[in-house]
Formats: sequence, structure tokens, C-alpha cells
Amino acid sequence: MDARANATFTDPSCAIVVKAQQLMLEVPGTREYSARPDPSGEMKNERLHSVLTGDALYYMANSGWKRLDRKEWAAVGAAMIKERRYSSCKAVGEEAVNGTPTTRYELHYEMSAGDRQALISRGLSIKDPTGHVWIGVDGLMYKMLMPPFTMARYEYGTFEAPR
Repeated sequence: MDARANATFTDPSCAIVVKAQQLMLEVPGTREYSARPDPSGEMKNERLHSVLTGDALYYMANSGWKRLDRKEWAAVGAAMIKERRYSSCKAVGEEAVNGTPTTRYELHYEMSAGDRQALISRGLSIKDPTGHVWIGVDGLMYKMLMPPFTMARYEYGTFEAPR
């Protein structure tokens, strides 16, 4: 299934962000490192969160590594991309991520009701959520910051299942 045919997004200025997410469904392999962003926006205490291989996505759960068939993962990923709403995407600078030259994009995003409730339960609120993504000349996303929830860094290649 081609995720691009079904993609929707709020603002045409964000097409590059949506395309980068769609490309992540098509690459041979990915390693995702994630962390909660600290106030400076730096990734502290990053850990390997998921590994995409030729046939499966392996992700870290409380009880250890879990496996999801790649076709199932691609369907879930395509559905998530379709549901996301971004606006006002604009390039704000050039930066290297692990030695890879990228363009940093600022964007605004809609939060789900569940995400908003999670913030409220912690005594937090965000009126106009702003995030950043770093996209290379190859169109792939190398880093993502969506405060206050997540910061992720991506590596691409051919990887084996984690042990």
C-alpha cells in the first residue's frame, strides 16, 4: 500500500514533513533513539527505542523487545501519518545530525484529546504546540522534537533484530 496516496495534512507548506514520514515506511531499515527532551531541547538519556529490519519492527516495551510484522507496522504507520495535522511548516536553519547535513523545520501540530488530557493531568498546558524536524537532502527525517512528549533521532541502513 502506498501511504502517499492516502496522506492528508492541514497545510501544503508541510508536505515535505509528511513525505519524510512516508519515506520512513519505505526504507530498508531504521534505528530510532528516543528521549524526553530537557528544557534546553537536548536529548539526554537517549535509548534505543525501535529497530526496523527487512521483515519486522522491533520496539522496546516494559517487558523487553516486542516484534511487529513489517506489513502491520507499515499499515499502522500510514494510518498515523494520515491522522496527523501540521501547519505553518517553515525552514529555520541548517544543522548536522550525527554528521548528516539537514534542514531544520519548525511546525505547529494539533494534539490529540488524549495528549491534551495527559498534559492537564500533569498540570501542564500547551496552547499552540510547536515542534521541529530535521530533514536531510535525501528527504529522510533524522531528528524530531515534539515537546513535551518526545525527541527522536533516526539512523538509516540495514539492521539486524535486537537481542
